[in-house]
Amino acid sequence: MTLRVTALSHHYPLREGDWKAPFVVARVAALARRLDVTVVHAVPWFRGLPADTGGAVPVRRARYVYVPGVGKSFDGRLLARSASAAVRASRPDVIEAQFGYPDGEAAVSLARELGCVSAVVLRGTEQILARERRRGARLAAALREADLVLPVSRTLAALARELGAHEDRVRVVENGIDAAVFRAGDRAAARAAVGAPSDGELLLGIGHFVAAKGYDVLLRAFATVRRARPSARLVLIGAGSEERPLRDLAESLGVAAHVTFPGVQPHERVADWMRAADLFVHASRSEGRPNVVLEAQACGLAAVATDVGGTSEIVADGATGRLVPPDDPGAMASAITDALAMPFDRAAVAAHGGRRTWDDTAAALEAAYADAIRRRAVAAGGR
Repeated sequence: MTLRVTALSHHYPLREGDWKAPFVVARVAALARRLDVTVVHAVPWFRGLPADTGGAVPVRRARYVYVPGVGKSFDGRLLARSASAAVRASRPDVIEAQFGYPDGEAAVSLARELGCVSAVVLRGTEQILARERRRGARLAAALREADLVLPVSRTLAALARELGAHEDRVRVVENGIDAAVFRAGDRAAARAAVGAPSDGELLLGIGHFVAAKGYDVLLRAFATVRRARPSARLVLIGAGSEERPLRDLAESLGVAAHVTFPGVQPHERVADWMRAADLFVHASRSEGRPNVVLEAQACGLAAVATDVGGTSEIVADGATGRLVPPDDPGAMASAITDALAMPFDRAAVAAHGGRRTWDDTAAALEAAYADAIRRRAVAAGGR
């Protein structure tokens, strides 16, 4: 009998082309090639509720009733109530929360009611939530009760243990990449494909334009880099609430003419930009284990990245990139200038970034679920 897994998430694409949580989408798609997977997407009540979808990964929508900005320590319980019918209909053996909170609390609560295994994925937002009194307490309680805690990095595994997760229930399962898309290739051909000039240094940043990603720091660093490297250009792919302020900052720094915002791009075009660039730049203030850095590396692109969360687990300082402290434009500018002069071995960088695929992740998850189910069965037999 094929194991049934329900992936519970409050953060998932609403419709085709919606650029949201690509790491969740890729993970469940790979898992669905091995197991019977259903996504239960808790959609905020103030948004339209799209119809359920079928396909390789069925998606059940549930209206998530909560008040934005108010009583956030109740979100887990409200999510459980909102998603209950959809989760029950999927008849899960495992309910896997895609984020520590509120998904984690909801998954643990529903699994307790249904008598199945609860699993909680930790991706990085938990580092911020853990510092909050009320939501941090709810997160810790969920991790203590969960049958399985699945941090994507060793740093997050240490956090889970600090919050009280049982040592034998914590298993690091790293994310992977799509090796068919993110792979090394000819830089000149890639520049032609994306319409970039054939000369000059090209820096690339990708992600959501939100304060936590540190694009303001990156722009300030780039302004300094331009003084040493006047032919350097910066491309920022993505979208988000900070885009207008970032454009204004680039203007005030005098670098707007050298910064391009091409918007959200499909994965295949993102990979072309990675092959076209000379350096990937990542100024995040908080991370779990940034998949976009791995994808860039798989394309042969070294990275200058902030040493936060599990980033140091994937960037080998001096070999596949450079690590710098967060919120330090001067240190980032210096590292970028140095890295542009370093002869990184693009083939070696690509081998490092591409060493783990999403199928590897799915296999590790299947093994982790099986262990949790056996452990639960042994515990039940001993009662």
